[in-house]
Amino acid sequence: ANNISTFSLLHEEFQDKFGLLESNMKMFLADYDLIEKFSEVTTWYDGYCIGSCKRIYNPWSVLNCCAKKGNLLPYWVNSSDNTLMQQCVTQGSSELKTEIEDLLQGGHVEKKIDEGFIFTDLEEKPNAVWALLLYSGYLTIDSVSRGNLCCLRIPNNEVKELYQSTILDWFERSLDEHKYRMLLSSLIAGDVDTFSQIFQQFVCSSASIFDVSGSEPERIYHAFVLGMLIGLRDRYEVKSNRESGLGRYDVM
Repeated sequence: ANNISTFSLLHEEFQDKFGLLESNMKMFLADYDLIEKFSEVTTWYDGYCIGSCKRIYNPWSVLNCCAKKGNLLPYWVNSSDNTLMQQCVTQGSSELKTEIEDLLQGGHVEKKIDEGFIFTDLEEKPNAVWALLLYSGYLTIDSVSRGNLCCLRIPNNEVKELYQSTILDWFERSLDEHKYRMLLSSLIAGDVDTFSQIFQQFVCSSASIFDVSGSEPERIYHAFVLGMLIGLRDRYEVKSNRESGLGRYDVM
């Protein structure tokens, strides 16, 4: 068993065994009296290309759609944790984010796909993320040229919805991180007005009246400021509650 052949999404061998064919899908819809939903189901769960076979449907999604009487929902993308995919997109380069946005507009990207990539490649090889997205079903191929140069696209509405929610989450995180960086920059520059304004926004949106009540209300502010200043560790040495002179400082 040490000489097993591997047939991936890029090979024509077994290309019709990775999912449901259109004939299978029509049979299921007919059995559930949902044949009138054919075009909608196609838009949501079709779109996968394996080898040269271009009409492959997601089995999990089609079967769940039939069981739910034709209710079109993102069944497959909600069946597992999408954290790794979301991390790859939200923490990726600006070029990656731009290409993902192009895909959301119905476009394509051309990438060389390494069939033997491993997870450690995600940190070392920029193109490895595209292989992960392809082999995990978050992208599909339209065509393959010499050297495994693949034309990639988002397969269907189900997967597109996941990308859209991920992109929205990325924008929200980016805005928060931008404010956080501005907060630190204003502190270093001695811009008290800007620092005070952003600091108040963070405190008001994060802290509760119950956090600052009790016998030692200062502790919550101490922890908040300390946590905030940890972001400066790459340029400054941050210490807390150490002895100094005849007493001790809060944060240095």
